[in-house]
Amino acid sequence: MPTPRYGYGIGVVANKIYVIGGYNDSIILDEVEVYDPIANNWDTISEKLPTPRYDVGSAVYDGKIYIIGGRTGPYSNTSVIERFDPMTHTWDTVRSLPEPRAALGACVYVDYIFAVGGYHWDSLLVYYENKVEYYAPTWDSGWYRADSLNIPRSNLGVTVFNNRIYALGGNYYGPLNSMEFYVFDNWGITEPMFHSRSGVGVASYGDHIYAIGGEDDSIILSSVDVFYGQDSTWIAGPPLNQARTNFGVAIVSDTIYVIGGHGRVNVLNSMEYHPLPLTGIDESETLELEPSYLFPTHVRKGTTIDFAAGDVIKVYNSIGALVVEDKNSIRMDLPEGIYFIRLHRRNYPVVTHKIIVVR
Repeated sequence: MPTPRYGYGIGVVANKIYVIGGYNDSIILDEVEVYDPIANNWDTISEKLPTPRYDVGSAVYDGKIYIIGGRTGPYSNTSVIERFDPMTHTWDTVRSLPEPRAALGACVYVDYIFAVGGYHWDSLLVYYENKVEYYAPTWDSGWYRADSLNIPRSNLGVTVFNNRIYALGGNYYGPLNSMEFYVFDNWGITEPMFHSRSGVGVASYGDHIYAIGGEDDSIILSSVDVFYGQDSTWIAGPPLNQARTNFGVAIVSDTIYVIGGHGRVNVLNSMEYHPLPLTGIDESETLELEPSYLFPTHVRKGTTIDFAAGDVIKVYNSIGALVVEDKNSIRMDLPEGIYFIRLHRRNYPVVTHKIIVVR
């Protein structure tokens, strides 16, 4: 990407990825850049974002990209919504949010644009939001309140999956690992992610939700959690090449793209991609472990799995609760079901594997 940035708006129109606004740690940006995956090149659009900002929400409706709210300064946020038409390269302004907020999630759901969570500044204090509002672009008649999130959260990920809105991760006086879903004007709680993730990148494809990167207790992550809708479980996915937070995610032609964001040292302009679906880590993949550390996919109840001296092994159930922790070896004396083993080995990355306990 030509301009390093994070906290920007993103949208896919006609199989091209548009990146709008953002921040580079010194300047709040108004640049609009577009990536064509087929030609594998970036172009800069001359028609800039009228209101420079970052920590925005963004959504695509009827071929137009909506940039929603965001931060316009160190302690200022906006309610302004501006709409970009990639076909004509023109901007216009639509109905503003009822109140300013930033670091919100946005999506299109049953012909409405939803604005979810976020925060706002007031007298140099930050207030986290649990409010959810929706707007009908066809009528431009204003914003309406929906049921509020169970947990206020900013810097969250939002996606539509299986005819529901999912809101996951984010920050509420610290990074969150929880996930909520919205259906029939009600928010429910479902299985948490393995990692807490503020500034998480989120996308859905097929029967999966992907939770990518983000920040957990000041550690910027490269790990990926994959949610399987069929059995509502999380699996570890292939990690990013470069840890990042507050970046954009786009899907074009069965490929997922991860663009820019903030890395562990500086603001990024790098881009990564991976064919879809991103399945869980293959059981044959060792991720820098020696071949002797291959994991079985199924074990009988009571089986003991041996590891090297000093290894720490943690076992989680299908809803993310820790059920067993030990060193050097682990005895799978557990009820039948799906579990996740996390291996902590000195000088190697933490690895998670799915394992099924049978009789």
